[in-house]
Amino acid sequence: MRIEDEMLGGINCYRIVDQIALGQTTFWISKQDSLLRKTYSEVSFEDFRVQRTTTYKPEMGAEIDSDFLEFNSPASNLR
Repeated sequence: MRIEDEMLGGINCYRIVDQIALGQTTFWISKQDSLLRKTYSEVSFEDFRVQRTTTYKPEMGAEIDSDFLEFNSPASNLR
């Protein structure tokens, strides 16, 4: 569900809420470049609640070292 837009660090963002049975997650998506800028989730259980905020600083066209993308499986899985 889309909710009221919000500025995030000088960036105008759409806000979208995803409802699940135990809680919800809100996403901030930049109107300018459609990149994910922030997520906030809240999940409630019987005797406690978990809240988590993640703020992203995405870069378009950034160089990524090929070593970063290499999969290094445990030696036991190579047999």
